[in-house]
Amino acid sequence: RSQKYTQSTATTWEALSESYALELLSLGAIAWQGMQSQQQILGASPLNKALALVVSDYPEVGKKVLESAFTQALTLGLMRHDTFQEYFAAWYVLQTLQGRQGKPACEKMQNWLAQQKYAPRYAVLLHFLSGLTTQPGYTQALHVFWHALLSPPHDVVGAQHVQLMV
Repeated sequence: RSQKYTQSTATTWEALSESYALELLSLGAIAWQGMQSQQQILGASPLNKALALVVSDYPEVGKKVLESAFTQALTLGLMRHDTFQEYFAAWYVLQTLQGRQGKPACEKMQNWLAQQKYAPRYAVLLHFLSGLTTQPGYTQALHVFWHALLSPPHDVVGAQHVQLMV
């Protein structure tokens, strides 16, 4: 058998994630800004906000390196379909919940999740996020995610909460 097919997929995914971490971060920030502004194709202002968000979250990387990764992410194409945008936005939320952008950003995202958990436009993002939080190494994100979903506010009747939990 070929060595290629006997390697662990977790190791391959981790290596891939590490080698393209800045591009994934950039795509996540772009997708997050798009979700927040309800746009699939972003103009200059949301793109600049996304770059500023990445630069402020990761000042140790350096603005020039992040601008290069951001440009590379843009050449991969803007969000061609809503599910790409929702996946990359979920990945960005995952990194925030894991505490990679600091405790204040994590708490802000947890509050956002608690407030937006019943919003239909974020349903696919939440489904992606629920799957992403089960990856090895994302224990904090898993706990923060479920704490946000189980925390108030709850819907009055309870049907949306049951649907969210299923």
